[in-house]
Amino acid sequence: MSDLSLEQKFELFHEYFLVKRRYTLNILPITDPDDIPGESDFENEIPELFQIASEVSAIDAKMLRPLMNLGDVADDLVEFLRAQSRKIDLLMSHILVHQDHEGDRCDTQSFGGGGLTFFHEKKLEVGTMIRLKLFLKDEASAIYGYGEILQAEEEDERFHHSLLFTRLREEDREIIVRASLHEQSKQLKRKAQARQKDKGTNS
Repeated sequence: MSDLSLEQKFELFHEYFLVKRRYTLNILPITDPDDIPGESDFENEIPELFQIASEVSAIDAKMLRPLMNLGDVADDLVEFLRAQSRKIDLLMSHILVHQDHEGDRCDTQSFGGGGLTFFHEKKLEVGTMIRLKLFLKDEASAIYGYGEILQAEEEDERFHHSLLFTRLREEDREIIVRASLHEQSKQLKRKAQARQKDKGTNS
């Protein structure tokens, strides 16, 4: 992506919609370009636990999707499988906590399939390459990848950064997109409930 203009990189960044959500993010600026793996070496660098978390998340989605189309017949089975999945999610979340390094920690402000935004106490220069770990607690998953800072603006005595994903497995991008859709659905549901409550109060 180094041969792309900043405008083209922003187009990639906005290729997927962003959803506001606070998630734990670990960032590590890369000062030596040689420390960034090529595409062929990237997967070998991903810690095994991150790969397992992604596979578990993908399996859950794959197994439940066909059952959702069976209607009432499969309701009990779906609930049973969801309960089993929840047990695994709780275990994975507990294990993944140990991959979160306090010294590298910050919070996302929004995220999507193309990248994310986050706040940081220090300003990271545009073009800075970042090794990242994104902890998607609601999905009991964590994403390992690389990104590039596209923008850094001061906001409330902190710096708001926009980061484009530059190294990311497609299966991990799918998890991020699925997480953003889940979060969007929750937000729309909360708004609908709030509107309904307001109508009831005003009537």
